[in-house]
Amino acid sequence: GVITGQVRGVPDFVGTNGALRTSLNFMDNTYEDVADYIDREWSALYQAANNGTDNAPDIFYYNFCGKAGKFYLDENRQGRMLDQEDLKIEFLSDNTFRIVDERGVVYTFASRESAYNNSFGGYYTTGWYLSEMTSPSGGGLSFDYVSGGTLAAENFGRAYNSCFMEILKDAGYHEIPSIYRTPTFATGDPVQGLVLSGITASSGDRIAFTQRGGKRLDARNVNGSVLETVAYVSSAGTTCKEYKFSYSYFEPDASHKLDLSGYEFLNYRL
Repeated sequence: GVITGQVRGVPDFVGTNGALRTSLNFMDNTYEDVADYIDREWSALYQAANNGTDNAPDIFYYNFCGKAGKFYLDENRQGRMLDQEDLKIEFLSDNTFRIVDERGVVYTFASRESAYNNSFGGYYTTGWYLSEMTSPSGGGLSFDYVSGGTLAAENFGRAYNSCFMEILKDAGYHEIPSIYRTPTFATGDPVQGLVLSGITASSGDRIAFTQRGGKRLDARNVNGSVLETVAYVSSAGTTCKEYKFSYSYFEPDASHKLDLSGYEFLNYRL
């Protein structure tokens, strides 16, 4: 299970201008008019209009145990649902999420994935992974993670979204200037990813996952993790059953390969 965030403005909790740190309040229609409201909130409104504060809360998406939906956090760090799920969501002071469902099962999301963005002042959290489930009767599961997954990514596309060129009335044809036809690679925020390494029951039994990292051949400048083994380990430490996995790439024969320096990854499919 995981909770991810859609950043609106500045990521919540980053620096001093995150949405949870603004003081822009709603108008109280019971005793004040618009003029009174503007007078009361003038400082906050001025900062918001001049990008001094971020007044748009991020949207968070959850997906765990067959449940999926979205919410935002209010000024008290309480989740406000954007759908009809019967869940209680809290963001705790230790930068973790806690969700309680309609049956009283508690889900804790404490394992964090982060990305680097210089405009946001450094690393910010992009995902919270499910780290623990606890039932009302006391039983539960814990989830362990290690670093891995996609650590950086580049997208292949056009350098420009719009083209500006002179249209000549009597010209037989027009050619798009080369600058608009040149492809480019756009690098996304470098991600410190996580991959699952184990699930442990309250009885001590465990499902262990072994991952292997390395550079992917089917992508440019991307490191990835592949699952090598899945094993069931008893509470006594005995491996009762194990499954091993292998992988290979599809690639064209020599006569159909692209011979382009820097684009060799286009020849591979995992």
